[in-house]
Amino acid sequence: AEYMGFESFSEYNMYKDDPVGGYHDSPPSSDRVQQVQSQINEVTGIMQDNMKNIMSLGENLSQIDQHAEDLSYQADQFHHSAHRLQRRFWWQNAKMWIIIGGVVGTILIAIIVYSSSGSSKKS
Repeated sequence: AEYMGFESFSEYNMYKDDPVGGYHDSPPSSDRVQQVQSQINEVTGIMQDNMKNIMSLGENLSQIDQHAEDLSYQADQFHHSAHRLQRRFWWQNAKMWIIIGGVVGTILIAIIVYSSSGSSKKS
């Protein structure tokens, strides 16, 4: 009769008190050791790939952060330039309206002076 993967209870007792692993469901074999070593190597490879990906991701994040800082600086510069340009055009527009107002005022004064001087000659 088989006992927990062992051929006999006495074989099971030999492995249950093993100081390295305690109770075992089956005796260790070189195939099992190779299988575990293969799994360890696979997990190690995956972890190394993950670390490489994390490192490249960190580098990418640093580059993105630098681009964001550059864009923020450029946005501030654009804002200041746009504000200066807005002020300059506002003054240019104000000067134009002052000139138009002066020309219209001069024409009105000329019309008033001409009509008042023309009406005084008729009397």
